[in-house]
Amino acid sequence: MKTIFLIYIVCLSPSLFAQDLRKSYVQSVLEETLRKSRNPVSNATNEWRYDNTHDDYFTKDTIVLNSARTYRQSYCKTIYWSFYEANKCIINTVPECTEPPTGLIPKEEDYVSVHLIENEQGTFIHLINTKGIRARFRILALNRNEPIDNGLSQFDYDLVLLRM
Repeated sequence: MKTIFLIYIVCLSPSLFAQDLRKSYVQSVLEETLRKSRNPVSNATNEWRYDNTHDDYFTKDTIVLNSARTYRQSYCKTIYWSFYEANKCIINTVPECTEPPTGLIPKEEDYVSVHLIENEQGTFIHLINTKGIRARFRILALNRNEPIDNGLSQFDYDLVLLRM
């Protein structure tokens, strides 16, 4: 009985995440991040942010990044994935509650190439710097959020990642 139950769960697991998580879709959203941030009147930023208030970005199993320019935040420490060209970003730490807000100068290992990999287990993001793979994540969800307003919040996504 237990074996049948486990097989049933495994067969249903892909449907738990009904949104489109194919590599091509994730790639198009990341490219849109960069494209929209370069518009003269932009409603997007080139940054995806993580609330690092508890200093857990590098240790937490599941992280959630948000892309909205006007994302309402009430936290003081942020990790940014700042895209500066296709499939490349800088992972930057910024303490937001200091005046003025100042970021740490990125080190060489903070510059990463973003590689999307799709296989039968799902879609994965590998962050690779000059020293090799820095981090691997399985994409659990990529949710488009309802805009806060009609202006600066039109590009609002949550990217849910499981650290591998």
